[in-house]
Amino acid sequence: MISVNPSKMFRRLIMGKQKDIVTDFEDIVFQSQMLSGVAYVLWDSLAKSEPTEENRIRSLAAYFLYDQMEKLFETYGYFREELCTVTKRGLEGAREIAEILETLRNDIPKSIGGMQVEEFRDYREDTVWDYRSKEAVKRSTGLPRSNVLYFELEKGAWCCVRPSGTEPKIKFYVGVKGTDKKDAEGKMKTLMEALNDCAKN
Repeated sequence: MISVNPSKMFRRLIMGKQKDIVTDFEDIVFQSQMLSGVAYVLWDSLAKSEPTEENRIRSLAAYFLYDQMEKLFETYGYFREELCTVTKRGLEGAREIAEILETLRNDIPKSIGGMQVEEFRDYREDTVWDYRSKEAVKRSTGLPRSNVLYFELEKGAWCCVRPSGTEPKIKFYVGVKGTDKKDAEGKMKTLMEALNDCAKN
């Protein structure tokens, strides 16, 4: 759980210790991407508030938070994650879900959405295939067996596939890293389209 002390951060702001605040955020930004959402919502909310002196001070602090988060994204990259869920009803649907997973498991794609697969993990079979070297290297996952497939892609992207345990669905969890917001959104769109095609076929 993240612990953020707004009072401490605000005191640093008005005392001119902005660098200390940046250091604080660099320490916690990797713990949760929710901070970026908080920054945007807070700034947007205060921007629409009554122009009182108190809200002006709050807006200043919110803008500084917003600005520093943007700088962190520019330094470390823009990350985006989404979930693609495909429903397959009935016995036929259950069979199709099983077939999709077995196809991916037995015929490991070299790329997904144009992004090269650098590592493939099959948690049911307890195997990891590393394709970064000239010859693929095989090792154990070291984790309990589960019907989950994980594809580590180039440029910081990844995809995890598993069947739902309670519904007739197959789930694709996707993450990308972009040089900016537009780049991240473009990579996500390409990957989501590729996975949708995979589920349909």
